[in-house]
Amino acid sequence: MKLLLFDIDGTLVGSRSGIGRRVLEEAIRCVTGRTVEIPLVLCAGRTDPYIVDETLASAGITAGDGIRDAVLAEYVRTLQPLYRYENGVFVHGGARRILDALRERSEILLGLLTGNLQEGARIKLEAVGLWEYFRLGAFGSDARERDELPPIAMFRAEKVAGHAFDPRSVYIIGDTVHDVRAGQAHGLVTIAVGNHPQFVPEIQAAGPDHFLTSLDDFGGFMRAVER
Repeated sequence: MKLLLFDIDGTLVGSRSGIGRRVLEEAIRCVTGRTVEIPLVLCAGRTDPYIVDETLASAGITAGDGIRDAVLAEYVRTLQPLYRYENGVFVHGGARRILDALRERSEILLGLLTGNLQEGARIKLEAVGLWEYFRLGAFGSDARERDELPPIAMFRAEKVAGHAFDPRSVYIIGDTVHDVRAGQAHGLVTIAVGNHPQFVPEIQAAGPDHFLTSLDDFGGFMRAVER
């Protein structure tokens, strides 16, 4: 059996209005009274706790666990209604077709590996009808550093499948260099997706096992998984 672990933002779903960053910026303002701006490069491939910590530090705010937890709670509370009605949220091309094909295969177990909090991941994927595809995951609510997430996902997958997974039967699919490095840190197979052209040079320099311009390359994705 193979375990496929998908990133969410930038890989499966996107937002034309940058809704996730806007909601997080507003959550920080509500909790701290400070106005901040979160650059895309900070969000890309990082966990929600990491993004909050780094943003607060850049603003000169001491980020104890209490402040971070309050910000993240406000973020999730606000995200739910906005993601439900936000017209700018979309599924990246090819993603649904790939997921439909994979879940028909008994030798494939689908999971998530994402910097989103688990509740945030559920909100985002339910909004576009993708949550039901995944049986497990590792989330930003499990660890601050993305490199710590793969073993958590593999442990949970073992409980679902009833057996351990060889590292080379585990695939990390993501759109940033941090996805690639998280997989490489544990000897996993990495499939990088170039949905954001500005990230592509850095991704390719990291040397993923496979690189796809987008998930519209259905054949390329399936060949990567079948090797």
